[in-house]
Amino acid sequence: MKAVIRFVRNEQELKQARCAHCGCVGTLNRHDTMHGNDLSAADKKTDRGRRAWCSNRGRRGGCGRTMAIVFAHVLPRHGFTAPLLDKLLGGLCAGHSVQAAWENSRLPVALQTVYHNRIRRSAPLA
Repeated sequence: MKAVIRFVRNEQELKQARCAHCGCVGTLNRHDTMHGNDLSAADKKTDRGRRAWCSNRGRRGGCGRTMAIVFAHVLPRHGFTAPLLDKLLGGLCAGHSVQAAWENSRLPVALQTVYHNRIRRSAPLA
């Protein structure tokens, strides 16, 4: 079964988010916090989103399934945020070298990782 992820801008949008499975609004109940590594400190965790359950109890028309609701600035399964990646891509689109774009974006990954991913994705299919 494929994981379903919804994105919201902030904590206030969580309650009114639409269920990804059944489409109902107002039936989501938060039941767990999703944590990830904090970019500012090596030993700290930060909130990346919430797990939500679509309530099907009582008169609610939900489906009873769960899903992940992730904050919009988070890239799932990555240690850096969307604004940092936007800075890197903006530098590359502006004509900077990979190293210069990486230095300006201050990504929390090694330069070698950026080179590896960029080269692998730009290589022609065999």
